[in-house]
Amino acid sequence: MTSPEDVTTTTAVSTTDLSTIVVESSTEASATTISTIDLISSVQETIVETSAASTDAASTAVMTITEITTTEESTTTAESTTTTAEAPPAPTFLLNGGFDDELDTTAPWTRASGIITLSLSSTVKHDGRNSAELKYLTGGQSAIRQQLGVTPQAGLDYPLSTWFRPGVGCSYAIIYCTYGNGLTSSGQSLMVSSLANQWVELSHTCNYSQAQIDAGGLQLYVGFICPRDAIAWIDSIAFLQ
Repeated sequence: MTSPEDVTTTTAVSTTDLSTIVVESSTEASATTISTIDLISSVQETIVETSAASTDAASTAVMTITEITTTEESTTTAESTTTTAEAPPAPTFLLNGGFDDELDTTAPWTRASGIITLSLSSTVKHDGRNSAELKYLTGGQSAIRQQLGVTPQAGLDYPLSTWFRPGVGCSYAIIYCTYGNGLTSSGQSLMVSSLANQWVELSHTCNYSQAQIDAGGLQLYVGFICPRDAIAWIDSIAFLQ
């Protein structure tokens, strides 16, 4: 059987051991706390470094976007400049067919002979501002003419139309497609003796052979057969291609 002294001693030892264990546990807890503080500090430093890196990345992204935007604007400007170019106007067979050019002239139409005078009329016209007025100094056949501005293709039909207004005594309105030195390729006439001072349209089709084209001098003649002192008018000459 154990004595009271033995019990006391055993209890004291047990208490001492327990205190030691508690102290050691507290020490380990403190060490754990210190380690936790160190970990928090490391995380904060990492966050600061990551934030700084993110700021640098954002700055780089802004610079990149700015550079791309500038390049795109320069490209757009270059394309806009390219689209402003205009193609030159296509050549035509006849010029000033309505006698309404800005200079108010009959050019490039000329007289086919000296038995007529050629001028503009702004009072007698089919349409537009003017017509061509032919005054006959002597009786006979005469016309105005113009060289074709474009060489036609051999064997093709080219429609032609003209508005005529014969004066008193005029008998025929005429159209001729010519080549060389006034040689006739084809032509047509219309009796107008009953149509004095009235507008009438005459149509024709020009068709040149290759030999006629090679001879050169391709021209269009339009006019009348009228007596002396007669006045007649021509307007709206169209040669279609």
